Amino acid sequence: MGTVPAGGWVEGGVPVPGGVLNDLDAFNRHYSSLLRFLEKAWQAEQPGTAAQMFNGAVGQMFQLQGPARDLMRIPLPDGSGKNFGPEFRFIQEEP
Repeated sequence: MGTVPAGGWVEGGVPVPGGVLNDLDAFNRHYSSLLRFLEKAWQAEQPGTAAQMFNGAVGQMFQLQGPARDLMRIPLPDGSGKNFGPEFRFIQEEP
């Protein structure tokens, strides 16, 4: 896998095909959701609520697999022999 440029693939000036953009968006959205679930689990006062939030985070972890694998199958356009990969970027929730 190639090294993700600072700010992500697009911000780093790498030509990114449309399918890659879709996978990056899907991965980043699931990753962000995972972080939100973990934050809610840590902040929960009730053990049952914390467990539900933690289970939600685990579910999001499994959702990362598909987009991550898809990204890691797509070669970078620079001919380096390396592939795209996840950015692990946090996406703010829409108000």
